[in-house]
Amino acid sequence: DADYMEFDAPNRLMTPAFSGGLGWGFPAALGAKIADPKRQVVATVGDGCYIFANPVACHQIAEAMKLPILIVVMNNGIWNAVRRAALAVYPKGEASKQQLLPITSLSPTPDFCKIAEASRGWAERVETGADLPAAIQLALLSTLGAGDHLLVADTVYAPVRNLCKRVLPRFGIEPQFYDPLIGAGIEALMRPNTKVVYVESPGSQTF
Repeated sequence: DADYMEFDAPNRLMTPAFSGGLGWGFPAALGAKIADPKRQVVATVGDGCYIFANPVACHQIAEAMKLPILIVVMNNGIWNAVRRAALAVYPKGEASKQQLLPITSLSPTPDFCKIAEASRGWAERVETGADLPAAIQLALLSTLGAGDHLLVADTVYAPVRNLCKRVLPRFGIEPQFYDPLIGAGIEALMRPNTKVVYVESPGSQTF
């Protein structure tokens, strides 16, 4: 919702017409990344929209064409667009009398994380709002591109360490762990292709 966002330049938000946009978000994000590879692209979609987008095909294309993007899937377990459309056309129809409209439930919900992981994507399920910022931070790290270098504090917690050691190198990204007490010495580790310096305060673990 643009009412809760701030934009400092044009062409920062794209959204489809309500009349026919279900499934639009994921492919549109891929197109935006192709158009401007240096820009961070984020697609926020509902679970119904994610399913409509044919996510297996989208993730395969993202991997094949090296298009790192961030997808946030909000799984409310329902095709709410279908529900709203039915009630808008027939507000007093038979469907409106039912607690759950036919062909709108997504239960049982698929494991969306495994769909992304099938194409070697980074995926994480978040159960509470408090865990969302850390999950998005990890996901953004995973959208670095081939040839990028990042510096990571050697006290990061296990999910970040696993991401850096097991996932990012598959995409040609070079993580380098540094002593969090290095201070000004970190300047010597910086390279022209260093895109991220990951810090934690306080550090989660000590190795």
